[in-house]
Amino acid sequence: MSQLKIETKMTHAIDYSDWDSFIQKSFPNCPYEGIACEEEMTNDSTWTCTPSGNLTSERIVEIEDYLSNGKVKLGRLPNTSDILNYLVYKGETPSGHYSVDICW
Repeated sequence: MSQLKIETKMTHAIDYSDWDSFIQKSFPNCPYEGIACEEEMTNDSTWTCTPSGNLTSERIVEIEDYLSNGKVKLGRLPNTSDILNYLVYKGETPSGHYSVDICW
């Protein structure tokens, strides 16, 4: 029998409602509408990302403007990956693999 290649990872698992609540409470002036809407996710799906926290200084400023007052440069709207990368950069969340369970 052939060998199945498997990679084992540690995953930070988050429920979508906990993520949305965290964003709303942490950044009350941010127009982020929730992960399901922002990432066009459907019920019973999973959004994944592996943020490293590596962002350019320009992108950091853009994300901070978006999170603090909803300002965005044309075509540079931060997505969930950008926000998570920013949180890792700031030391608010650990780096690693993230899995957000979308289920309502």
